[in-house]
Amino acid sequence: MSKIIDAARFYRLEQGRRLVGTLSPAVQQLVARCGSAAHLVADTLLVAQDLANNHGPAKQAYITSCEVGDAVADLVRRPLLSALAEVGAAAAAARCRHCQPRQPLRLVTSNRSGSSAEGLDDGIIGKGGTSDFDIMLEFDGPFRWAPPGAEKPADIEPRSAPQLWARPTDNAGFVTLHWVRTDRCGHEEPLEALPADSVRRLMLDFCRVMKGGEITPTGPAVNVKSDDKDGGTDYVFCLLVRGWWPAPVWPDGAPWDTSFGVHLVPTGRPGSKTASIEYRISLSRAELLAVRQLCPGLRAAVKALKAIKNILKESGVAIGDLFKSYFTERKNDTLYGVLTVMSKITPEWGVLRGVAELL
Repeated sequence: MSKIIDAARFYRLEQGRRLVGTLSPAVQQLVARCGSAAHLVADTLLVAQDLANNHGPAKQAYITSCEVGDAVADLVRRPLLSALAEVGAAAAAARCRHCQPRQPLRLVTSNRSGSSAEGLDDGIIGKGGTSDFDIMLEFDGPFRWAPPGAEKPADIEPRSAPQLWARPTDNAGFVTLHWVRTDRCGHEEPLEALPADSVRRLMLDFCRVMKGGEITPTGPAVNVKSDDKDGGTDYVFCLLVRGWWPAPVWPDGAPWDTSFGVHLVPTGRPGSKTASIEYRISLSRAELLAVRQLCPGLRAAVKALKAIKNILKESGVAIGDLFKSYFTERKNDTLYGVLTVMSKITPEWGVLRGVAELL
């Protein structure tokens, strides 16, 4: 038994030597000088950087000023977006005057979200960051939400229409939208509502008219870059669903107030039979609130994890969708798992242990 233990200890020591051998000369010198306390240097610098550059109230003030400017810009955006939505609705494959609304969608608000708004944007030394700003364009219309669920809603009276029904797909976290059938409709099944591919085209047309620079559809968003210094701005179409969606499926309930609601964004799971019309549940706005509650050490740990991801990418390591929680097979509970870990991480742990716990 003692030989096995000695062999394991030798293996760990050799593994440590090989790891140090792959580090830059400056880091090797740091390890040589500080020994087992070398991690405290990284912890101190990363936390100090967050304290100096990622002040919560200041970040919120900046986001608020951006959203005030967006509110003014929305005065111009609204008529254009309504006209584009009306054109898209007129071109729909199936129309029914009984179950579908007569008025087009309308823009309600524009909200900032994503890593840059959260203060969790990443950076590459000498190159700047790769994170983008998300502007979530929240739409609404003359309809009500039917109770969510896989069971088809019963026919309703025309005076109760239109109602929008979100039907879960085989992929957890993704739904398709349909107009609830009325007792006067001539069709047998609920008609598709606001197919994801059509609203993505709406956003692409909007950006082509209103924005300059490099315009690229990406996932649920349309990305607009004016230069190569950052990730640009993502314009995302979304619909707000009040209350939890569809019902709490987290291991211990929802990780925050369920009355906040969630958004649906137009993107399908790759390979899904209904990918072109699917919407994905988005927790971006709730994440923005959750991040505000994190301690500086934990925010620094999240940013360090993103920096590791960028280093792996630059090194040619194929990580695929490893860091995309909404493509996991665990019924969208990856975010819950991360928040659970975050709630257990204490400032005394340090940044490097925080990264290890998140991984």
